[in-house]
This record gives sequence, C-alpha cells and structure tokens, in this order.
Amino acid sequence: MTWYNFFCGAAFTASVLYAINYRKKKQAQQKVSADNAIKRHSSLPHQLSVKRGFTHDPNNFLSLLIKELWGHLNPAIGSIIEESVQTVLDDLPGSIRFTKFDLGEAPIEFLNIVVHEAVDDALKMDLDLYWNGDSDIDLEMTGGVTLGIDKIKFAGRLSILFYPLIHRLPIVSAIQYAFINPPFLDLNFTGAVDIIDQIGLHD
Repeated sequence: MTWYNFFCGAAFTASVLYAINYRKKKQAQQKVSADNAIKRHSSLPHQLSVKRGFTHDPNNFLSLLIKELWGHLNPAIGSIIEESVQTVLDDLPGSIRFTKFDLGEAPIEFLNIVVHEAVDDALKMDLDLYWNGDSDIDLEMTGGVTLGIDKIKFAGRLSILFYPLIHRLPIVSAIQYAFINPPFLDLNFTGAVDIIDQIGLHD
C-alpha cells in the first residue's frame, strides 16, 4: 500500500499549493474536466463485462476490497497524510496546524481495470482512480483563523508497472506508477479559505 499512501499524501499537498497559486480561469477549465470525468464514470454499466483482459465493473475486486477496509484505511492513511502535509506546512510562514483530519465515509474507487499481457518479466496494469470524498479536514492558522475542506473530488487514469517479475515471493521486485494524464482535483473549502472560492483563487 506504499504507492497508495504516497499518492494520497501527494494529492493533498498539491491541493494546498493549488489553492495558493492558481486562478479562476484554470478553475473553470478544471471544472469542465471534472464534469466530463464524473459523467464518464457515472455512465458505466453495473454488470461485469470481460473482453481481452478488460474489466468494466464498478464492483470489481479491488474497489470492493477498499470499500470493506475503508473504515480501517481512513484513519491509517489519514494519519500518514496529516503527518506528511504538516511537515510541509511547518516550513510555511506563520503557524498552520491540523485540528481534525477525516477522509470521510466514501471510499476510493478503481474502475476500468486493464491488465496487459506480461512481457519481458514486466506486467502493466491501467485503471481509473475515482474519488468523490466527503472529508472533514480542519486547520487552524495564526490568530485563530480556521479553514477546512469538506469535499474532495479526484479522477485520473493510473498506470502501474510491476517490474521485474521474479520466481520467488513476493514475485515482484519493484513497482512503478504514474498518471497517464494530469489528474483532476477539486476541493470545496470551508471557513476562511471559502473566501478564496468567492474571489476566484480556488482551483
């Protein structure tokens, strides 16, 4: 789960930087991407259809596993993200600290899973990572100013490479992963940062 934890930490860290550095025009472009991504996922059929190794099933094994484990993954992953992001925040001017960090009850989903044929001791898997999270994240800034995030939307096509494959457990020597295209990330801010939404700095 190392790559999964890393991804979650990187996604939340990026969200802080997005809120500071991007402007309203970029937000509009990203919202169009969000609508397209969410529309595409919501239109997926709810039955299993397998063809040439392609799994088109919103109730696939990986999503079901994450769903059943989410009650345990939420605090575990949340703790890792909180600690890693807090390290970044500590380097910023002033004082910013988390007072609450809950990823919510909605689990991350994995859709459109494609497992490619293994070639030259390498196995590649592509999948859509989709999350419509109902988070409850609060931070406190210098002077008692509070801010938070109560919704996180994330969508992206993730490619995972298992290489090299070996003839002893755990079978895979290393895992490489990357998003095929820049993923979509949209946050709904609360508290003081809600002002950012109104003046057009939220991305």
